[in-house]
Amino acid sequence: MVQDVFDGHELRAVCASQMEKAVMEAQAVPEGTFATMSIEQIVEEILEHYDLVTPEVAWERRELSDAGPDGGVRLHVPFSGDGRIFEFQPNLYMGSGWPTGSVRSNEVLIVLGRADAGIERSADEWESRVRKYLDAAKHDLDIWRDQLRDRIRNETARRAEQIERHQAALRQVKIPIRARSDAPPVFSQQPIVRRPAAARARGSAAPSAVEEAALSDEYYEHILFVIRAAGKAMERSPATYARWGEEDRRQVLILMLNTHYEGQAMAEAFNADGDTDILIRVQDKNVFIGECKFYEGPQSVIDTVDQLFGYTTWRDVKLAIIFFVSRRDFTQAIERTRSAVSGHAQFRGWIPISNEPETELRARMAWPGDDRRLVTIHVSMFLTPQSPEPGADDEAES
Repeated sequence: MVQDVFDGHELRAVCASQMEKAVMEAQAVPEGTFATMSIEQIVEEILEHYDLVTPEVAWERRELSDAGPDGGVRLHVPFSGDGRIFEFQPNLYMGSGWPTGSVRSNEVLIVLGRADAGIERSADEWESRVRKYLDAAKHDLDIWRDQLRDRIRNETARRAEQIERHQAALRQVKIPIRARSDAPPVFSQQPIVRRPAAARARGSAAPSAVEEAALSDEYYEHILFVIRAAGKAMERSPATYARWGEEDRRQVLILMLNTHYEGQAMAEAFNADGDTDILIRVQDKNVFIGECKFYEGPQSVIDTVDQLFGYTTWRDVKLAIIFFVSRRDFTQAIERTRSAVSGHAQFRGWIPISNEPETELRARMAWPGDDRRLVTIHVSMFLTPQSPEPGADDEAES
């Protein structure tokens, strides 16, 4: 069947419909999604689902088919991509009318008529007209795509702020909040504790460091990923958290962690000689301990590391420090934190981090008094608008 190509709905109307659907999805992003994906990742995922892309036409692979004297000669032009674009009208008008043809699977078909000396010229003229329409469609879609991305980003950011305000309101309620059961964990709660290897045969060489049950690397990375997502959310909404102290900010992290580790992430949980800020315990095993602090210079870094060693036990080997930094010179704070950690008496070396985030450090430390017992301490730093004490930004760091 011969039909007009580019003679269906107006392309701008189709684009408007796609944008409306994408905006509705951005306005309803599930709460838990923000714990596992950044706003930009969410934007690109929605954009990919609703995007319209001009198909790529392989003009060099065009072919003719002969249907006989009654059927005439047909031109077949293969393409890849979204064939729906051939059906829509771009913002272009030509007095000679729309090019005719039909879209079948992955090719455009045009009946050229009886074979004669002018058949090749007819094919070239048809190709020239279609190229102009495709160029116009691509121009329209490129402009629309930029607008679509901006709309999705704005609505997604607005959704994130809406969720943050809701969570902030809940934190002011004194009545305990029952954990939701409808949010499935990212990881199944199967054994996440690595068991010690079987005992070596008598007389075998002793290991260089004692191994003990510990949190698997996969879960350690995921816990840090959730903390990173929550910290970035604070950075994106500085006014919301401007007057919040350590305890309130810590509760944000606890809330986000409990969307993945239901009922296992606890605040101010007693452990050894102190109270931990963040503790995740599985089957009576402390698998993660974190300390939240406002950054107050290099000495505060050293004091926090010592504090961790003060209330963790020999069996706690995967630790974390979360620093909220209010200083304007964030880069200097990161550099001085690195220097303070590397200068600590228990420091044994740096551990590479995948993607090497600029605001995070990971160190290998020796347990005080037991140089064979190695501990991992991960440091995450977030730029926030408030210091716990007035004038702390002016404190000397020398």
